[in-house]
Amino acid sequence: MANLAWLGAGGTVGDYSVAANWSTAAVPLMGDNVRIPPTSTTAISASLNQSATAIGDFIVERGYQQAIGTAATTSALPVYLQIDPNRFEFAGGGESYIDISSANIDAVINYTRSAAAGKSGLYLLGSNITELSVNGGNVGLASIATKTSTVATASVNKQGAKLTLGEGVSATTTYCYGGTLIQRCNCSALEVYGGTVYLEEEAAPSTLTIYGGTVYWNSNASISTAYLYGGTLDATQASMARTITTLYISEGEAILDKDLITVSTLTLNNQKPVRLTSVNL
Repeated sequence: MANLAWLGAGGTVGDYSVAANWSTAAVPLMGDNVRIPPTSTTAISASLNQSATAIGDFIVERGYQQAIGTAATTSALPVYLQIDPNRFEFAGGGESYIDISSANIDAVINYTRSAAAGKSGLYLLGSNITELSVNGGNVGLASIATKTSTVATASVNKQGAKLTLGEGVSATTTYCYGGTLIQRCNCSALEVYGGTVYLEEEAAPSTLTIYGGTVYWNSNASISTAYLYGGTLDATQASMARTITTLYISEGEAILDKDLITVSTLTLNNQKPVRLTSVNL
């Protein structure tokens, strides 16, 4: 096992498979730990399919400002750097496209480049992610059309962080503790403790639990069970008929259009401040 740092400027510039582009003058082999340091001023732009080599760590350090992978053009989709690591952390500042393949690991994102509206600083793929933790930056998991990913748990953890889960994501549980979560896929459970959540397209958590923050229910799908222990559920931004099978409000506010939202079973906790606002757009 060796520890390698990306230099990128030796031999064919930007080519992952060129030995001279690495600090050890050798390309990463099975079990090697890879770091992309801030001292490198070269993007990783060629020989991007490295999924056949099961490496150790793959860590993009804070301060690295170059791109990884190649962005989409008018005639082609983006090309992702495909790797198979046993540890993945990202804090880079360049527009990046990374596919961690079938690695059954956690993915930790601490920082990305700023991104224009509707775009991400890091575009991520993975077919077997255990937990995706977004502590900072702007991350899109399978957020580009036709892309797919699988994640057991995904969370946005801090104010200023943003995560977009594309419609091709298969997720079990999602969390929002702060920042922004845009969810376009289904999941078994969504728990919201703070921040802002947008449920879009066909997003329909089987169980939605809100302790704080605001959830804008803009998707065209119904919700089986929703619990409000605080915060706000706002269903007035989309003019589509939907159903909540069971709605329990212990504390907080639900804002529903009475002509579009059907609540089959409603339970209110009269011992705490509860607000159910019925509006007609």
